[in-house]
Amino acid sequence: MNTRNRPLLTRTAGNLFTQQTETPRVLTLEAAIVPHPSMSDPKPDAQQGHAGAKIVPLRPNAPRDAGQLDALTDDELMLLSTQGLRDAFASLVGRYQVRVRTHCARLTGDRALGDDLAQEIFGDLWRTRERYQPHGRFAVYLFTIARNRCRNAWRDRRPMAPLDEDVAASDPDQLQALLAAERQRRLDKAVLALPEKLREAVLLRFGQALDYPEMAEILKCPQVTVRSRVFLGIRKLRETMQEEAS
Repeated sequence: MNTRNRPLLTRTAGNLFTQQTETPRVLTLEAAIVPHPSMSDPKPDAQQGHAGAKIVPLRPNAPRDAGQLDALTDDELMLLSTQGLRDAFASLVGRYQVRVRTHCARLTGDRALGDDLAQEIFGDLWRTRERYQPHGRFAVYLFTIARNRCRNAWRDRRPMAPLDEDVAASDPDQLQALLAAERQRRLDKAVLALPEKLREAVLLRFGQALDYPEMAEILKCPQVTVRSRVFLGIRKLRETMQEEAS
C-alpha cells in the first residue's frame, strides 16, 4: 500500500481532520550538495509564522467559511481554535499536515510512522492550543512538538518503505520517473544516515525552509551551532553522494 495516498488525520478532535491534496514541500538538497557558488539555501516562506511577523488582531466577527478561514494568518486561526472553532483548526491542519507528515517520515525513515506521528502531533496541538502565544511563530511551536514526537519514536524506527512499483509504472515517462525515484531514494538514505542533530538541522532548513532563528528556538541551541550543523550535514551528504557516483 502506498502510504502517501492513504487518508490522513481523520480521527483526532472529533474527526475534524480530512485528507488534503496540497503538494508537499520537496527536500531540495540536490542543489545544496552540488558545489556551485551560485546556489544557496531556499528562502523561508514569509507567510508561515516567521519571527517579527505582524500580528493581526482577532476579528470581531470571526469567519466560518472555508475560503475566509484560508485567508487568515496562523495566529488568527489558533486564536479562533482556542475559542472552540474547529473549522479554524481544520484549516490550520490543512495548511501544515503535508509538511509535518513529510518531515516526520524523513526524520524517522518510515513513511507509515510519519503518518501516525502527524496524527499525534496535531492531536497534541489541539489539546494544548490554549497555551499558544500569538507572536507570529506558529511554525516554531508546531515543529517543536513534531521534534519531540519524532525523537521519542526514533528508537523504535523501521526502514523507509520502498517506492511502490505500480506508482512508477503508471508514470507517462517511466524511465525518467524511475531515475528520479532512485535519486530521491539515495538522497533520503543519505539523510537518514546523518547523525540525528545534523539530520534535524538539514530537514528543518531545506525540508521546511525555516530560518536560523526559528531553527535555534526549535533545536534549543545558538544560531551559530545551527549554522554549523547545516554546513556539516550538507558536506557529509555531498561526500556520500559523490562516493556513490564514483
